Amino acid sequence: MLAIFLISGFVLGYTLCLYPVMIGALARWRGRPWMTIGPGAALPPVSMVIPVFNEERILGEKIANCLALDYPADRIEFIFALDGCTDASESVVAAVGDPRIRCRSFPVNRGKVAVLNDAIPAARGALVVISDASGMVNPGGLRELVAPFADPEVGGAAGVYRVSRADRSQLDSAEHSYHGFEMKLRGWEGLFRTTLSGTGSLFAFRKAEFEPFPAGLINEDYVQPARLALRGRRVLYIPGAQLVDRLSTRPAAVFRRRVRIAYGNWQQIRYLRGLLNPARGYLFWVFVSHKLLRMLLPFVLVLFLASSAVLGPWVAWSVGLGAAGLVLAGAAGLWLDRHFRNFNPLSVVALVFINIVAVFVGTGKYIAGRKAAW
Repeated sequence: MLAIFLISGFVLGYTLCLYPVMIGALARWRGRPWMTIGPGAALPPVSMVIPVFNEERILGEKIANCLALDYPADRIEFIFALDGCTDASESVVAAVGDPRIRCRSFPVNRGKVAVLNDAIPAARGALVVISDASGMVNPGGLRELVAPFADPEVGGAAGVYRVSRADRSQLDSAEHSYHGFEMKLRGWEGLFRTTLSGTGSLFAFRKAEFEPFPAGLINEDYVQPARLALRGRRVLYIPGAQLVDRLSTRPAAVFRRRVRIAYGNWQQIRYLRGLLNPARGYLFWVFVSHKLLRMLLPFVLVLFLASSAVLGPWVAWSVGLGAAGLVLAGAAGLWLDRHFRNFNPLSVVALVFINIVAVFVGTGKYIAGRKAAW
């Protein structure tokens, strides 16, 4: 029992504190710069592939955002891949009279990765950029994103992901803090050597290195960068390439996303289980520290709390009461978010509560074999 308590306590401290400190220090003292496309040099031809499912309300703005990007018109195309849309999405795209816009309409809804598998081989550019219909890219972001591909060692580049203020709640600031920390962590990994994570709504790679995604995959934004890293390529985070996505930060919406992400994370671990080989060195370390242990944290927390009884009944009671207090604080945070959207001092606790429950639910769905679609 004591061993479980000590091991679980170490895992919690290592995953949440020690690993970020270690990778941050390595990036600071051993970070390696990369070559970039110089001023005046020719930019590579790019194909931005945008999967779409019933996005008529936002498509006009997305198209305008694409056409406003600071990139030579003769070296960019935008492929809107319509995944069995039942609204007016196809009409919105077809009405645009710009040669840079291409529309590929698939009659049946099959999910994001199926659409990507069909649309990417038809891309004309040497570089492919995956972007979401709901995400808006800063005007100079595309130039920033493709600049590192002047370095032959670079195989992928991800933009910085931010959540917009749409449908705002007090969970918004907590969600922003989470994403900010995650982007910082991935940036350090890329600066030191490579990250294994991408940004599904803004990720660039060489078309020649594309390999179709497994059928039914949920989160392709980890599998593609990890595949590139396994081939010896470097995957980077580019601060100058930013995408703002209009996602709701209401608790129910956050919970659904987290369940889907948890389900997809277990898929990724299965597909990329070769990274669990310690002989992979740095890739093994990052995969275990940033992906596997992060997924296991809610279960490790349960073990830590349960095994605390070994320290004596008073400690067990104290830990138990503390855990119950956190659960009640999380529930209170959710109630405050629903009834007092502009005042929720428990927003961070509520977000942690949502994430923990979502991991259990997503894990249960994965074990039960229930599908989670895009």
